[in-house]
Parts: sequence; structure tokens; C-alpha cells
Amino acid sequence: MNGKAKPIAILLFLAFISAARVPHPLAAPYGSRVLLVRLEETITPASYEAVKEAISYSSQVGAGAIVLQLNTAGGLVDSMMGIMDAIAASNTPFIGYVYPEGAKAWSAGTYILLATHLAAMAPHTVIGSAQPVTSTGVPVNDTKVINALAKLATERARMHGRNETAAELFVRKNLNLGAEEAHRQGVVEILARTLPELLEAADGRAVRTALGEVKLSTRGASVLEFSPSLRVKVLRVVSEPMVGYMLFTFGFMAIFFGLMTAVYPMIIAGTILTILGLIGLGMAQVDLGAILLLSLGFVLLLVEALTPGFGLFGTSGIICVLLGSFLFLSLSPEKWAVSQEWIISFLMAIGATAGVFLAFVAFVAFKVLRARRKPPIHSEGVGEIAEALDDVQAEGEGFLMWRGEVWKARFKDAAKRGDKVIIIKKEGPLFLVKRADGDRV
Repeated sequence: MNGKAKPIAILLFLAFISAARVPHPLAAPYGSRVLLVRLEETITPASYEAVKEAISYSSQVGAGAIVLQLNTAGGLVDSMMGIMDAIAASNTPFIGYVYPEGAKAWSAGTYILLATHLAAMAPHTVIGSAQPVTSTGVPVNDTKVINALAKLATERARMHGRNETAAELFVRKNLNLGAEEAHRQGVVEILARTLPELLEAADGRAVRTALGEVKLSTRGASVLEFSPSLRVKVLRVVSEPMVGYMLFTFGFMAIFFGLMTAVYPMIIAGTILTILGLIGLGMAQVDLGAILLLSLGFVLLLVEALTPGFGLFGTSGIICVLLGSFLFLSLSPEKWAVSQEWIISFLMAIGATAGVFLAFVAFVAFKVLRARRKPPIHSEGVGEIAEALDDVQAEGEGFLMWRGEVWKARFKDAAKRGDKVIIIKKEGPLFLVKRADGDRV
């Protein structure tokens, strides 16, 4: 294979792997099937992509239903609404299942559960806390945001004949319900301790999908566990808000350090990490002010890297980057629906990352300032004694020993090997010396 063909072959191989999805090895090849999809992390664009792939895959394998297993503290509202719309447009029925025992489907997870065609919970699980919060974890009371999300929840509940009042209270009053309460109040249809128990209880129930009314046939169905493509798996990692923020921050640090030291591989690696961080944080949702701050900060740090010292440009650039990156996180209430505990842990991770960033910048500034305090290289060594290593005529060039190192020099006076000479000037890498038996400089 020639050199040009190798990159093409590699790209084709990666594309094949990214498109491949491997079903669970214990899945039966025949009979009725149910596809199991797990959402056990923050709801991000990767979650939305995984659900879309699952809908497509369910058609390929002829699954009669998709069990959406939920255990999440919430996530991005845009991704949440994308999942809800995908469920509404799906021809395959969705069975939402909060599982295992002790799991939760808070905030965005509650909205998604309300959107499924059939809702179920395992004992001792919890749903609710769907009121949006600010970046500090304080519940939002903006009527525009609250009314929009409350209407979204009640309409999805009405679509599937569920308790609209409870759905509204999830948003307006941060209501939380355990599995038994949710079942008793008509928020979910089924209580099931295990997946086989859920499939048994769901069998024969009629649900309304995009194709119309569908009767579920899940008793004894084989469970095919869905594995998303490699592309979604990578997106899932970088879309985790903490990971995305760290990728962006450390990528920016690598670019900054690479520009200061002219280490180009580090600049390339930093650029890749920064791009991954931008993807993970959802750049399409960034406010214009945050983009301008980040751009300004980059320009200021670039100017600082290309000029000697560390001063106003570098400090201003750091401030712009930190402010822009915090705005870039999109923690506004209309963007996020997460629990208060999740917000607190997220902010702690951001603070730790910002602390590492500031420590790195302080270290670089210290090194630069210490280097600036050193005497100029063109005057270093002037007036010191060195030893001639060659026999040299006047105005000739030869080598000398200075501070245990060999240097090239131009001799003002004739000198013999071993003679002591005085350094009187330095011109680039060349010393100008004279014999030591004259007056010292």
C-alpha cells in the first residue's frame, strides 16, 4: 500500500468502527425483541444522539419496544427537548423505566419520563426537582422560563393520560415523588422491581405512537442491549460538562505555553483539546459576549507571548479567558435543568480547574520575571579572567576556557596557550579579550 492510500484506509476503518453497533452477546436471535437503552449520565447532546441511533437501530432489528432506563440528575434543556421530540416522532414505543432501586430521574430526567409512551419506576426511586436553577443552585422564579417548562411538562403528561397537576408541580414547586406515590397519583403506570417484571406488566397495554395506537407484546421478549456508535461514545465523554470544561481549559493552556516556548507539537495538541472542549460545551449555544471575551483573551495572550516580559497584556488576557469561559458554560436557567446538588459539585470542579490554570499562569509569570532579572547576556563575563587554549596572533581568533566552558574569542593581543586573558566585550557568541598582564577592565 502506498503512502497516499494509508491515510484513506485508516479513515475508512475508523468510519466503519464509528458506525458499528454491537448488540448484547446474550441477546436471542429470534422471537419478539425489546431494545434496552441506558441514560445514566448527564443529559447532553450525546444522550440525544444515542436515542436517535437507538430509534433507527430498533427498526433494523425489529424491536417491538424501546426500554429507556433512566438514572440521571438532569442536563441540557436543548438535549432534553430533542429526546422528547424524538420519542414523540418515534414509530417504536418507548417505555421509560427509572431503575435500579435507589435511582433518580430528576429535572431533565423527569421531563423525559413524562414524554415516554409508558412510564415505570422501580421501588425506592425518585422523580421530580424539575424547577430550573441558576448557576449558584438557587431555584429560578422567572415566569417566562417557569411557564414554558411547566407547559411542556403538562402537555407531555396530557399526551399520555397522566397527572397534569403533578407534572406542573414538578416545575413550579420542585415536587419530588417516590415510586409508590408516583404510581398512586397517576404519574407512572407501572411499578416493577426488575426488567422482566416490567416486560410482564407492560404486555398487552395499548400506547399511542407516531403511527397511531400500538399494542405492546413484551411478555418473554428477548432484551437486546443497545450499544451506541464510537462517535456517540466519544461525544458522551467530551460532552460531560466537567470534562468539556477541562479539555477547553487545558487545551488553551497548552496553546499559550506552546506559543511562549515555540513548541509547535504542544500548540497542535492544545488546539485539538480546545476544539474538543468547544464541542463538548456546545459552542452553538454560546452567547456572543462569551465568544468575544474568549477571542479577546486569546489575542491578548498571543501578543504577550510574542513580546518580552509578562505584564498588562497577559494579565488582561487571563481575566478575559476566565470570564469568557464561565459565561461559555451556559448555566443560565433556560439552558439547564439539573438538580441543585449537581450544580454545586459542578461549580467545585470548575473552581478546581480554574485554580490549576491560575497556578500554571503564576508559575510561567515567575519564570519570566526571574529571567528578566538576570544580567543581559551581552554583558555577562566582562572583566573576568579566562585561559587561552591556542597560540593566537594579535587580532586573531582562537578558543579560550571560561567558567569551565570552551568559547571562541578574538584576541586583541598576541597570546600563547595557557596565557591568562581578560574578557573586555562580548559580540554575540564571540568574546573580545586582551592579555591579563595589562590593566584590567
